[in-house]
Amino acid sequence: MSPTSRAVLGWISAIAALFVSFTYMVAMGMASALVTATQLASDLMSSSGRPVLGVFYIYSRDTAFPVRVSLWLLTSVCILIFVACFAAGLRSRDGFFSSLKKLSRAGRITSSSNWLVAMPLISCGLYVVVLVVTLVLELVGVPPGSLCDPHLNPCPTQAQLFAGLAYAPVGEELAYRIITPLGLVIPIRILWRRLITGQGPSISRFLSITGLSLLSPERAKRKTGYPTFTMNGWSGVHWLEWIFIVVSSVLFGLAHVESGGGTNWGAGKVVTAAISGFVIAIAFVAYGAYAAILLHWFFDVYFEISLVGSSIFGGLFSLLPFVFVLTSLIVGTLSILVVIGWVVRRITPRVSPTTYKTPEPEGLPVEA
Repeated sequence: MSPTSRAVLGWISAIAALFVSFTYMVAMGMASALVTATQLASDLMSSSGRPVLGVFYIYSRDTAFPVRVSLWLLTSVCILIFVACFAAGLRSRDGFFSSLKKLSRAGRITSSSNWLVAMPLISCGLYVVVLVVTLVLELVGVPPGSLCDPHLNPCPTQAQLFAGLAYAPVGEELAYRIITPLGLVIPIRILWRRLITGQGPSISRFLSITGLSLLSPERAKRKTGYPTFTMNGWSGVHWLEWIFIVVSSVLFGLAHVESGGGTNWGAGKVVTAAISGFVIAIAFVAYGAYAAILLHWFFDVYFEISLVGSSIFGGLFSLLPFVFVLTSLIVGTLSILVVIGWVVRRITPRVSPTTYKTPEPEGLPVEA
């Protein structure tokens, strides 16, 4: 790629990442307004439920909270968690604006990119992939199903749906990524090393690393001296982590069609949820729990906020669903094309330039 093309691509990518990040802030602002000054807030206050508590891939109604909780309180707590995750994402790696500047020069994100710079390109790209896979599955007769079917199970009210979608990125990430073997790979490696060599950290330090590993495997690796994704790229992801990434993704997909789960999702949803879960799991390993929660938030909450907000506030806000979807499609397509171009350049053999040497003129005969 020529320097000019890379510069143009870099600026387009940086502007796209900045604009999508701005829509995230709009969505969060609207979410705060929805739960404080609208009829939805009143409906949430008058409703209650038992949120599911899950760990180690167990996430069902059998493990629900023992007492009913106000849906308004549950939703508000989740919004505060999202705000904390966005704050962590803003400060991650090289910082937001520094990473934007690097993106404008390189034309692609790297392992050292700030999460709020990387997330717009990753989330939108994944959104397009999920849409394409869904269309293909429907064409071959494997429909994704739907959240509910009035003839089979009652559909939730708007307040119940909003609260459920707000809780899903937190509750499901705890059950399928954070408090799972994927979040315990570093402690497992430490215990194995102690078993083999008899050396290891003290109990207090081990417990500290374990807690840190559940929130950020990347930071736990840095603390223990293991290769990290930031410094080593894909080689910083341990083979054991790859195994649990796949396991968590498959189980996450299957959970969407679990018997008695109260939904009407079909087999197609298993595939798309597993694909999303695979990328979310990588985000967890490479960045931390905040990144996994935010990527999950993009699919479950981001678009729902625009739909609910447009119906309640009206006016210009009615354009938000269209803007959010169109932006995601455009930026996602751009991201996929960049990835395809990068892969093609990596697998295409490079032809070494030949050096042409100008032949020296032959000596002229000398006449006496």
